[in-house]
Amino acid sequence: MRIILCFFLYTAIVAGCTIAPGTKTSPTTENIQWHIDTDPLLKKKITKFWQARILRKWDECYELEAPDVQKNVPLDFYRLYHNGGWKIHAIDILETRIRKDNTATAIIKATYTTPDNEIRTQKILDPWAKIKGNWFHHFHDPLIRPHKNVQEKTERKSN
Repeated sequence: MRIILCFFLYTAIVAGCTIAPGTKTSPTTENIQWHIDTDPLLKKKITKFWQARILRKWDECYELEAPDVQKNVPLDFYRLYHNGGWKIHAIDILETRIRKDNTATAIIKATYTTPDNEIRTQKILDPWAKIKGNWFHHFHDPLIRPHKNVQEKTERKSN
């Protein structure tokens, strides 16, 4: 019994110490780097959103989601959906594309740890929408929330 208990204790200690060299353990604004100049309000919202994502503060992220997201995706589901995913360590905002229809896309390079403990870097297209003068993140997963156009095309095909 002691051997089994020691094994689990050792495993827990080792698992808790598997932070990659150079990875910051307490995220701050230093984990978010801007490489371009953009709309100051959009910059503030993107920074706030990704700080909350790095810190895994899902309620804060949810508050920055567009009203239609909050209406259609329950907070409990949102928390559960994001909590099992990547652990983000750093964000580099490479570019923002603001369109005339009050939408924007931030092109981001994210450094994260996968659920199987691999450190990876990936470019992400991060959607934003300006609603009544305020920028909101626009959570999108095609399986959970298909874009309107995709939904409309699907409905047309079935008719």
